[in-house]
Amino acid sequence: MKMRSAGFASLSIIQVIIIEVVMTFSVRASNNVLQTTIPLLSRYYFHYDEFDVGLLIALMSLSGMIAMIVNGIMRGDLRRYSFIIGNVVYAISFFFCFHFRGHYP
Repeated sequence: MKMRSAGFASLSIIQVIIIEVVMTFSVRASNNVLQTTIPLLSRYYFHYDEFDVGLLIALMSLSGMIAMIVNGIMRGDLRRYSFIIGNVVYAISFFFCFHFRGHYP
C-alpha cells in the first residue's frame, strides 16, 4: 500500500511509521537532554543559586510551550523555514559553547 500525501509520494505505510518513530525519539531525546543538562550546568558550572536555576527552567518550559502553540498556528512553509533556522542556530550555539569552553572561570 503506497501513501500519496505531501512529501511521502512513494513511501509505504511501514516506511512512514519508521520515519515518524525515529523522529519522535530524536526530538524527545534532544528535549530531555536540554531539560536535564541546563540546570546542572547553570548550578555547578556557572554557580547560579537555586532560585536562578528554577527561574531558568521555568523560562525554558514556558518558551517550549509558546513554541508549540506558535508552531500549530504557523503556515507550513513558514514552519519549515523556522525549523531550518532553529537548527542552524542550535548547531552554531554548540560550536560556540565548545569553542569558548576553556575561557570561563
